[in-house]
Amino acid sequence: MLQKKLSEETVMTKLFVLLLIAFGSLFVFSFLAVLLIEPIFGVNIAEATSLVIAQENHLALNALKFMQLLNAIGIFIVPPIVFVMLVTNNKLKYLNLNTAGPSPILYLIIPAIMLGGMPLINFMAEINNYLQFPEWLSGVEKWMKASEESAKQITTAFLQVDNIQGLLYNVLLIAVIPAVGEELLFRGVLQRLINQGTNSKHWGIWIAAFLFSALHMQFYGFLPRFVMGAAFGYMLVWSGSLWTPIFAHFVNNGAAVLVSYLIYQRSITPEIEHIGEGEGQALQVATSAIVVFALLWLFYSISIKEKKASGELSNSGIQ
Repeated sequence: MLQKKLSEETVMTKLFVLLLIAFGSLFVFSFLAVLLIEPIFGVNIAEATSLVIAQENHLALNALKFMQLLNAIGIFIVPPIVFVMLVTNNKLKYLNLNTAGPSPILYLIIPAIMLGGMPLINFMAEINNYLQFPEWLSGVEKWMKASEESAKQITTAFLQVDNIQGLLYNVLLIAVIPAVGEELLFRGVLQRLINQGTNSKHWGIWIAAFLFSALHMQFYGFLPRFVMGAAFGYMLVWSGSLWTPIFAHFVNNGAAVLVSYLIYQRSITPEIEHIGEGEGQALQVATSAIVVFALLWLFYSISIKEKKASGELSNSGIQ
């Protein structure tokens, strides 16, 4: 009864329900984190961040990773699943998880897009870093920079592991769960709802990408994350499958985890993380942009061609 009623409600009502579910889920999982961290790790949750930054307590790092795991599940995985259970019986189809896409070739193109785009992404991140707030917002700018520096130090601590078990845990925490959860929420649910509300697949893609980047609360990484979110959105629309942006998201995050691990092991040079940054990188950035756009066009062309051949060409992923 509730499912039928909610499925007939307006987009704004559905968005409000999704927001309520997200806040409720965040509260429950945050409470679980507070409840469990001190007994399990022997660390006061209020002091964990400062202890990790000061590199004074290895258990504090494990506690923060555990909290990150719970929060990611509570914010990104539970809300879209609960929401979809309330609005439809055909949950996999609603989320575009009922198909892998029109062609397996797409899953070979995706890693090439993500890895070929690294110089371009780094270049956009560098541009983002040069953006400055007006003088009257200088206090906000200082707070943002301090917050992001703290987040950067914690992320660095997360990534510095010296064994395979630590690497695999980071892949789960930083690549698998965000790839699945964030794509379920932003592309699987939000993009669909915005598509319905605006009657435009493009508005749906770009607004969902904006929210995807903004809700990470990291201003100095906003631009590259925004563009990447839009690319994920178009992958969904073109392929008709949420598995394509999930895989792309996983490749992006997983590559970052693996590169950081190899750098920490001294297997590769740290300069690899800065391709496309600084002076004299124009050719690399231009080449990266051309490669990315060419591969996205190939992704689009194959998707459309295969859908036409199978008679499945429709508004998949757009409803």
